[in-house]
Formats: sequence, structure tokens, C-alpha cells
Amino acid sequence: MRRLIPTIFGILALFSAVAAYGDNATLVDEAVMVNKELDPEAVVVRATYLSSGGFAVVGAEYIDAVGLSFDVGSNTSVSKATLRIPIDEVYPIGFNVPISVYAFADNGQIDLFDYSAGFSLPVSSQNVFGLTEIAVDVTSAVNSILQSSRYAGFRIVPDLIPEDIPDEAFPAFKGAKFDSSAATLEFTPGGVPVSGTDSAVFDGFRLYVPGISVPDLGVVDAEFNLTDLDSSIFSLVAADVDPIGGGSGNQLSGVELLDCQAFTPPSLPETAANPASFSSTSRLLNAPNVSFQGEDVDMVLALVQEGNPTTFRLVSLEPSPPTPPLNTVSSLGGAAVIEPSQDFIPLCHGWVLLGDSSRNRLVERNVITGEVGGTYFFNTQPDQLTLDDGNGTVYFSTHPQTERLYKLNLNTGIISYNRIVEGERQFSPVDLVLGEDGNLFTLLLDRSTGESPAPSGLWLGLLDSNADPVIPALPLQEPVRVAYDRVQKRVFLTTESNLATFDFFPDTNEVVFVDGTDIPVGSGCTDFAVSPDGSRLAYACPNGNNDEFTPLAIHDLDPVDYH
Repeated sequence: MRRLIPTIFGILALFSAVAAYGDNATLVDEAVMVNKELDPEAVVVRATYLSSGGFAVVGAEYIDAVGLSFDVGSNTSVSKATLRIPIDEVYPIGFNVPISVYAFADNGQIDLFDYSAGFSLPVSSQNVFGLTEIAVDVTSAVNSILQSSRYAGFRIVPDLIPEDIPDEAFPAFKGAKFDSSAATLEFTPGGVPVSGTDSAVFDGFRLYVPGISVPDLGVVDAEFNLTDLDSSIFSLVAADVDPIGGGSGNQLSGVELLDCQAFTPPSLPETAANPASFSSTSRLLNAPNVSFQGEDVDMVLALVQEGNPTTFRLVSLEPSPPTPPLNTVSSLGGAAVIEPSQDFIPLCHGWVLLGDSSRNRLVERNVITGEVGGTYFFNTQPDQLTLDDGNGTVYFSTHPQTERLYKLNLNTGIISYNRIVEGERQFSPVDLVLGEDGNLFTLLLDRSTGESPAPSGLWLGLLDSNADPVIPALPLQEPVRVAYDRVQKRVFLTTESNLATFDFFPDTNEVVFVDGTDIPVGSGCTDFAVSPDGSRLAYACPNGNNDEFTPLAIHDLDPVDYH
């Protein structure tokens, strides 16, 4: 018997340990947190005082929330966890007793600051009218908590405000009274459950985001864990990278992107499913259409730290807008985050050439797939771009302006320049557009301070591919944009209010002003375009056009008889 008794006590001790830390966590503290700060504009970070009784109710002058703290022991993860709390009594408004359950990493003692601790969204929200207990799946919440604490905290809050309480209410509060001392946290130790989906999903602990477009890297499928519940910090735990060019297998760049017959468009149904993106400039990860608690949400996370681990902080989590019809741009996935840019050139099948103002380069990006093609580094900010597709050349100006015409050879990837000189004048290109025979109509700025027929220092030039003048530059007033219609052979100059039309004769390179066209057509104008057949003009003026008729933001004009 002497040998058996220690054995029996040992077995009982083992079973006791399993009961406390194997199947049921130990409830180590419970309290009611009373908040009397009811200003809706105030940011409440703590309760006013602690009480007892298991009340999660709202009165005219207070809000009570139940706080629970469980010791999960030395477990590092659970495969299942359920929070159960018996309900003693409900105080409904009609047939409605709405409550929410929040989770937080605790220290084993309910205090005033637990009133606002934890993740910003509840683990569960439900109407407990007619129920005798609540049972909530808290598996993901417990796994998040165990990343930083052994104590799992839960807060039960009535989803009511004092204004909801009728003046004649008896008792003078609404909500529910819980038997908080009988609350249990049942769990099964084990590995974290896997969602088993290849679409974007957040289960409260694991966040999986496929198809993230990352500049200079490619397309990334990434998995994150919510490792700091109270601070909404996510740690990157796995990443599968499809490198630049790997998505299509074509490895296309440069002049190859001008031949739309040489390669096929991307698969739209695949790319439309999850156009997630990361911007190295803003350091923001945009994850739209993430499945969370049975709904689609848009999540934005900010990069906090690179390294081991790489961490992000949740910035926002909002319901996703309704799915757009299939004939919209956004339904094609054309919403990639791009580099800060002053101008771009459309290429084929979603590809564009961007001027990256933040890192002094030209970049080929696909706005449908997020892929990155060629990257052409430079020593200053590219500004206005124009394409000579026949010769595979991109001409561009820079900011700050310089007295050089830059060009990118898409066949070789080489950037070169020529100085713009005419007689004793040296010009800086302000805007440029392709004309005939590879020549460029260019707005030119003369920085000299001497006498000039151009009072603002602006001229219209026609330059060849080496920046040599084809005809003498014409002095102008204050143009901001130049456009050319290759069908009707017309040159258009715009200011912030006026528009002027010129006829162009390619045989002689003569530019002739069209009488009656240099007139006001808008206010605060910013952009201008010519229809493909040259029969109509579109002039964008945020401050309105043609007040005589209606203050339009974009005016539709005849190219020679504007009104």
C-alpha cells in the first residue's frame, strides 16, 4: 500500500494538470469594468473603476463590460479553443440583446486598461436573447495571444449606447448578466489549423494574401501571423515569389512590348481575383477582398520592420465594396500601385512605361498583373514622355529642367541625350509630342534674361531625333501643353485658359496659325487630347469651360471653331 498511494497521488496530480492546462484553461481573474466616460468624441483607453456581478449592460450614465483572464499554461498553439459563458439573465430591448466578444493578451489580472485592450474587431458578435450561454470559437484569437502571453483575456461588451436606453426602462439598463465565475475556456493543444484555401483569407490569426505585386521583385504569395494582438502586428512567416517576368514566362521588355501581336494578353479571370500590391514608396501593403468572418474586407498594412521577422501593422480593415460589373477597369485587376510619376506611355496588353520620380528611372509595369519588365536607371527625375514607336525610341524631359533632350533606345536599353541649341539660344524641353518623320514638336524654355520676342521665354520648336532644329523656333506667350494631330496635320498649343490651332504642312515643315483660335476656352486647364480622327478636341479644365452655356469640367471642341 505504501508504494501504491504515491502512485495514485501521482496519477491524480497528472490528471489535475491535464484538466487545468490540457482541456480547460484556468480562470485566474474576472471582473466588471465600468466606464463612465460617455462622450462619443472621446477616445476611451481605460475603465473608470472595477466592479463585479457579471454585468455586460448599458445604462444612461455607464457602460459595463465583463473581463475574463485564463491561464493557458505552457502551450504555444491550439488546434481548437471554445469560450463558454453561462447567462444568468438578459435585459432586452424588444427581442434584442446584442453583445460582442473581444480578445486580448493579458497578464493574468483584469485591470482598468483591459477595457480597450486587444484587437480592434470582435471575435464574435451575436444576439443572446433566449440563450442560456454563449459558446464562441476563439481558436485563432488564442493562437494570436499565445505569441506574446500565456494569459488569454476576453471582454464581453454590450453593443448598445446610453442613447438606446428608454427613459422608462426598468431596470434602468439593458444587456446581459453572465455567470462569469463559471466561464470556461476549453482547448485542444496542437498545431494551428490551416485554412486550406488559395484565395485571400484572414481567420483571426493567419492572414494569407496571394498575388501581391511587388516592384522590382515580382508577384508574391505571402502568409502572415497576427503575433501581437494588442498592437495589430503581423509577422511574415512564409513567402512564395514568382520573380519578375516569371508570371507570363515571356521575359519581354523594351521594344518587344510594342508588338501586340507577338504575345498574348494576361488571363483576366486569374488576375482579377486578388489584385493585391505593395508599394516600396509608401511601404503599404494593400490586400483587397480578404475573406474574414464570412465577409470580404479590404486590409491595408504598413511595413514596420524588415528582417527576421518582417512585420507589418494593420492600418485599416474595411468592408470591400460591391463586386463591380465585368465591364469595368477594376474588374480586370487594373489597379496596381505604381511609382510616383509625372507621365507614362501605354504599351501592349496592360504594359506601361512609367517615369519613376522617386528613384530616377523609367520602369515597365503591367497594371493588370503587377509584373515588372525592364528598368532603365537615370540620374534625375524623368518628366514628360513621348514614344516614337516606329524607331523604338522614347524621348523625355526632366525635372529640374535641363537643356537636353533625353532618349531611351528600347532596342538596346541605352539612355542618351543631345543639347538643344539654336544660334545663341539654349533651350530646355517643357513638353514634347511626336510629329512627322520622327521629328518632335517641343515646347522650349529659354532661360536667358536678355531681350526676347517670347516674353515668358517659351517657344515652339520642331526638332529632329538629334535635337537639331528643323525650322526656327516660334516665340509664344504662356503655353503649358503641345499636341499634334497626325490625321488632320494640326498642332495645338494650350495655356491654362487659351487654346490655339496651327495648320502644319509636312512637305515644307511650315506652321501656320489658324485665325480666330487663340481664345479663352476654360479656366485652370490641365490636360488636352485629340480624337483619333482629329475631328474633336477634349480640354480638361477643373474650374470650368464655356460659362456662357454650362460650367463643364471637360469641354468637347471643334478643332478650328471651338464654340
